[in-house]
Amino acid sequence: MLFLIFARFYPVDDYGIIISSFALSNIVILFFDFGLPIYLQKTIAQDAKASTDLVYASVKIIFYSFPVYILISFISFLIIYPFFSPLLVIEIVLIIFLSNFINLFSKILFAKNKFKELFYVQNIIRFAILLCVFLETLLLDFQIEFSLGFYLIGNLILTLYLLVFVIKSLQTKYRSIPFKSVIKILKISFPLALAVLFNFLYDKIDIVLISKFTNFYETSYYSVGYGLYKSATLVFAFLLIVGLNKASNLSSNKTALKILFNKYASLLIFISIILNLILFFGGGTIISIIYTDKFAASDFVIKILSFAVLGISLNNLTGVILNGIGDFKGNMYVTLIGLVINVLLNLIFIPQYGIAAAAVITLITEYFIFFGGYYLLNKHWREAPAQA
Repeated sequence: MLFLIFARFYPVDDYGIIISSFALSNIVILFFDFGLPIYLQKTIAQDAKASTDLVYASVKIIFYSFPVYILISFISFLIIYPFFSPLLVIEIVLIIFLSNFINLFSKILFAKNKFKELFYVQNIIRFAILLCVFLETLLLDFQIEFSLGFYLIGNLILTLYLLVFVIKSLQTKYRSIPFKSVIKILKISFPLALAVLFNFLYDKIDIVLISKFTNFYETSYYSVGYGLYKSATLVFAFLLIVGLNKASNLSSNKTALKILFNKYASLLIFISIILNLILFFGGGTIISIIYTDKFAASDFVIKILSFAVLGISLNNLTGVILNGIGDFKGNMYVTLIGLVINVLLNLIFIPQYGIAAAAVITLITEYFIFFGGYYLLNKHWREAPAQA
């Protein structure tokens, strides 16, 4: 919703600058995810009692990565976008770092089935942020630095609240974690970290490439269409959060796991077809209503991306099942190949065909990753006998 306000109140090219800034920061933070959020959710879902040290170690790892993250972020902006406002960069870099903590704490609470509590607090704080930004636009001259300041404060409050909530849910006091234990955790989560990195890189890098090879107008048009496409996937996102818990619990029972996959796949196919039709025939109207007619050029982007909804829903499902059974390396290799294909095709075709090429390449990437993940799951089911 915050980006919707930015899109409505800012010129198209300025919105492209904001989107590009967040895309670059999100790419940098991927290197400091370490695979810990998903690893924690899987581990806690399997054995909540054995997770205390793991949680404290994970928080410690991300906290101590902060100076390196800040350094790499500023170097990246100086190289790629040297003309961006320093204050804008600082605010966005800090917002994204806090989002990394929020993601970690959210996955811990998801594993403990604290869905309702998390939903309420996140939405209350987000509503407060939106209200502050709305009042600013109504009463003051609209300044992006002020709006991002509200966003930053909101993320800080949410981070601190979730930290306290997580500590209370552990029901144990903090204790120092040996360095050897931290290294051991990172070794286990490393393949998962790479899978997360590769998966989200292909999701974010096209915005940066578009901004460098075309202009910020094209970046804005693509990001609006892509944003609507990604928003549509939230319809089934919560299904997959619960699915990881279930897959982790059923990881040793291949018959039950296959039934789970088929059940989720059938539901996702049904939902995806409906979303595909809505986005293809009504996406342009939705964009005009929500973002205004100045983003009418995004219509053809959402028409192309509407056919990728089925691909992303199923590749997310295969990724969830692979993570649930602990096949982090397999998931990593599939997403790595998908990333390489995505980047190479974007480098070749975006300079000539612009955002149309980026949309088609996203479509190709989503289905490639699904078929790769499905191949690994079939191989897994064939190799071991079914268990009662």
